[in-house]
Amino acid sequence: MALVFYTPFIETTKDMESQWGTTFWQAKSGQKPLRSWTSSHKLEEKELEDFLNKNEVVKSVDYKPNRVNGFIKSDLSWHSVEKNVFAENRVAIVININDIASTEQDIPLIEDIQAKLLGKNSEVSS
Repeated sequence: MALVFYTPFIETTKDMESQWGTTFWQAKSGQKPLRSWTSSHKLEEKELEDFLNKNEVVKSVDYKPNRVNGFIKSDLSWHSVEKNVFAENRVAIVININDIASTEQDIPLIEDIQAKLLGKNSEVSS
């Protein structure tokens, strides 16, 4: 799990709040999810093009001062942050909570939780 506490040192603009936010991705219909743990955290040109062709934005969370954005990380989840184009720094406190017990057998459970959070039907029964 990751918790990101947005802590700007300045008053932010609407553009900063939208561009400094976090974007969450999912595989497009019919595409197999790309396993994120096996990829570098910075995608090269061809890998990025392939990623954009096979994935779509599922949710974008604005960088709102003094708020926490939390999400469950897995090898099937992707998130991104745009390159900072402002003269000011994007400041955040990031807390990562790792559970070494997660294994391949947990993926259907994680997918079910993600589907329920997104209000979608899941193939896994409770």
